Amino acid sequence: MIAVGVPLMLIASLATFFSMRSGLVRQTATAPETAGITKLMMYLAPVGMLVSGAFFPVPIGVLLYFLATNVWTLGQQHFLTKVVDREEASR
Repeated sequence: MIAVGVPLMLIASLATFFSMRSGLVRQTATAPETAGITKLMMYLAPVGMLVSGAFFPVPIGVLLYFLATNVWTLGQQHFLTKVVDREEASR
């Protein structure tokens, strides 16, 4: 369980970080007043996931859910950012 859970927890934490970081780029331009809190959460959420995983046994299914949702969100943000940038450039 540890051999699968720890790497999965690390990958899910990284996916959380990169997903939040990609959203921060757009948010800083549109709502700079909330960028500070989002930047703080960008670091606290993955660390919180790692710390809670060290103290509380997290089921593998929950880790897979975190990983899948964050990778999906990252892909959506990447795709939609390209679409929005393309539309803005065509105007």
